[in-house]
Amino acid sequence: MLIVLNDTFALLAVIAYAVFSFYLLLCTFKGQIKFGMRVVFFKIHPMKVGDTMLNALLFNAAVSLISSVAVIQFCGQSFADFASNTAINSLLNVYVRRLKGIGTAISYMQFFFVGVAFLSIFWVILCPRKKKKNTLYKPMSE
Repeated sequence: MLIVLNDTFALLAVIAYAVFSFYLLLCTFKGQIKFGMRVVFFKIHPMKVGDTMLNALLFNAAVSLISSVAVIQFCGQSFADFASNTAINSLLNVYVRRLKGIGTAISYMQFFFVGVAFLSIFWVILCPRKKKKNTLYKPMSE
């Protein structure tokens, strides 16, 4: 799809690639905020409006930076034909794949990311977040 857009009008392909990449990063950040590093029964570093501690904010910022590398790697592998002569393609799809030990793991990493995405969808369906009652509004009883 991006190659067809690139052949018709190159700017459209770049915009579509950027929108897809930013959408993936936004979904990653939204999932991080929604789950707040939930481990089975409790949350490790929750992000709440007006009630986020500084260490939780720094931890979530570090997780966002680490996950952005994964999003870049996923986009670089998924659209390797579109970005064939770019620096990120030569870095991830040429040099990293030729490293001993992790080269074969990196080759199949995008399938792992897609599998984790489907597992997280099933997890959200099976274990939905419990809705809390709004305790801010209490009706006055006479």
